[in-house]
Amino acid sequence: METTEETATLASLADELRRPDWRVRLEGGVLAVTNPATPCLNDRISCDGVQFRWAWGQAIGSVTDVQAAADRITYALRGPAVTRRPFQTGAGSVTRARVTRQQEDICDCPDVRTGAKIAVQWVRTSASGGEDQDQPEEPVTGEPPASVTLPELPASGRVPLRLVEEHLAALITGGGSNEIRAVERKSVRADPGPRPCGLTVHMHSGADVFGVFVHMTPAGASFSGGEFEQREEV
Repeated sequence: METTEETATLASLADELRRPDWRVRLEGGVLAVTNPATPCLNDRISCDGVQFRWAWGQAIGSVTDVQAAADRITYALRGPAVTRRPFQTGAGSVTRARVTRQQEDICDCPDVRTGAKIAVQWVRTSASGGEDQDQPEEPVTGEPPASVTLPELPASGRVPLRLVEEHLAALITGGGSNEIRAVERKSVRADPGPRPCGLTVHMHSGADVFGVFVHMTPAGASFSGGEFEQREEV
């Protein structure tokens, strides 16, 4: 539970984020942050007294450097351009964003067969010890994860979000990349949290890539502003 000190720390972060005119609201020990230019890019930031943390638990930065944490948040939620490569499957087509060392935070919008859309933000962390950006990237490889059955997405009606999560996990696993060690589905954890769906791609290098479902809209609709709360179906 957040203490008065932690709430005060979040208030300092809110003040820092207001400088570039980002939308912030502190409520119940959680700081809601929204990109004013792209409202579907938003998150709920918490504080454990040592680190600021994203809604899915990943650390953002130390509470001792509020400005650096604010810079990291605005960088991650800025909605940059992405490189996309489509997966063609019997269940339809979804789009995978290619994560590179130079592009740590990207946002992708896969379409499901019904026409519904889900905005997935891919956030890449560095391996323990960091990376030397001045040196050529040296891929770390190993045994790829075992392939799993690809679940089919329905062509009509509403689609369970957990099924979309399972489908994306199977696509990534089925790619056979020897840089990937494992793909974890957030929904199968004992305590998945308030946003129960998402992916963590564990790399052999020690880095992790988080696939965060940040917004969703049914067929025929467009993304709108406001904070995002995951629904069971789309």
